[in-house]
Amino acid sequence: MDEGFYDLKPEEVINNFKKFKKEYERIMKSDLIHPIDIMENKGKWLILD
Repeated sequence: MDEGFYDLKPEEVINNFKKFKKEYERIMKSDLIHPIDIMENKGKWLILD
């Protein structure tokens, strides 16, 4: 990934997995045991890490 803005959507990776092989492999290796924590702050949703 280059430095700077990165706006690749998971749907794009899934629909074009051959084009985005590196990102697809990263998605497939993700740990789904723990849920993603999110919260709304001033009208925007934030992912808590």
